[in-house]
Amino acid sequence: MRNRATFAEVDELAAKLPSPDQLKLAARICARLSTTGQPEKALQQEHLAWLRECDGLARQITGAFDSARGLREMRNARA
Repeated sequence: MRNRATFAEVDELAAKLPSPDQLKLAARICARLSTTGQPEKALQQEHLAWLRECDGLARQITGAFDSARGLREMRNARA
């Protein structure tokens, strides 16, 4: 009997959550990973890469959109 879920199983379950709960889950995972001893510089590089990816996706959306600002606003609203 296995006691671990696969990535695909977790991804499928997470997709069933409402958007606010998905954001909370992502924030919790990020917080957990940031405290596992990963060097700060590597964490910053990951963060910047993720923001660049968000900006790339934002360019595909018509109209004005600042993904970094939007993410900060969501984070501040949770605090």
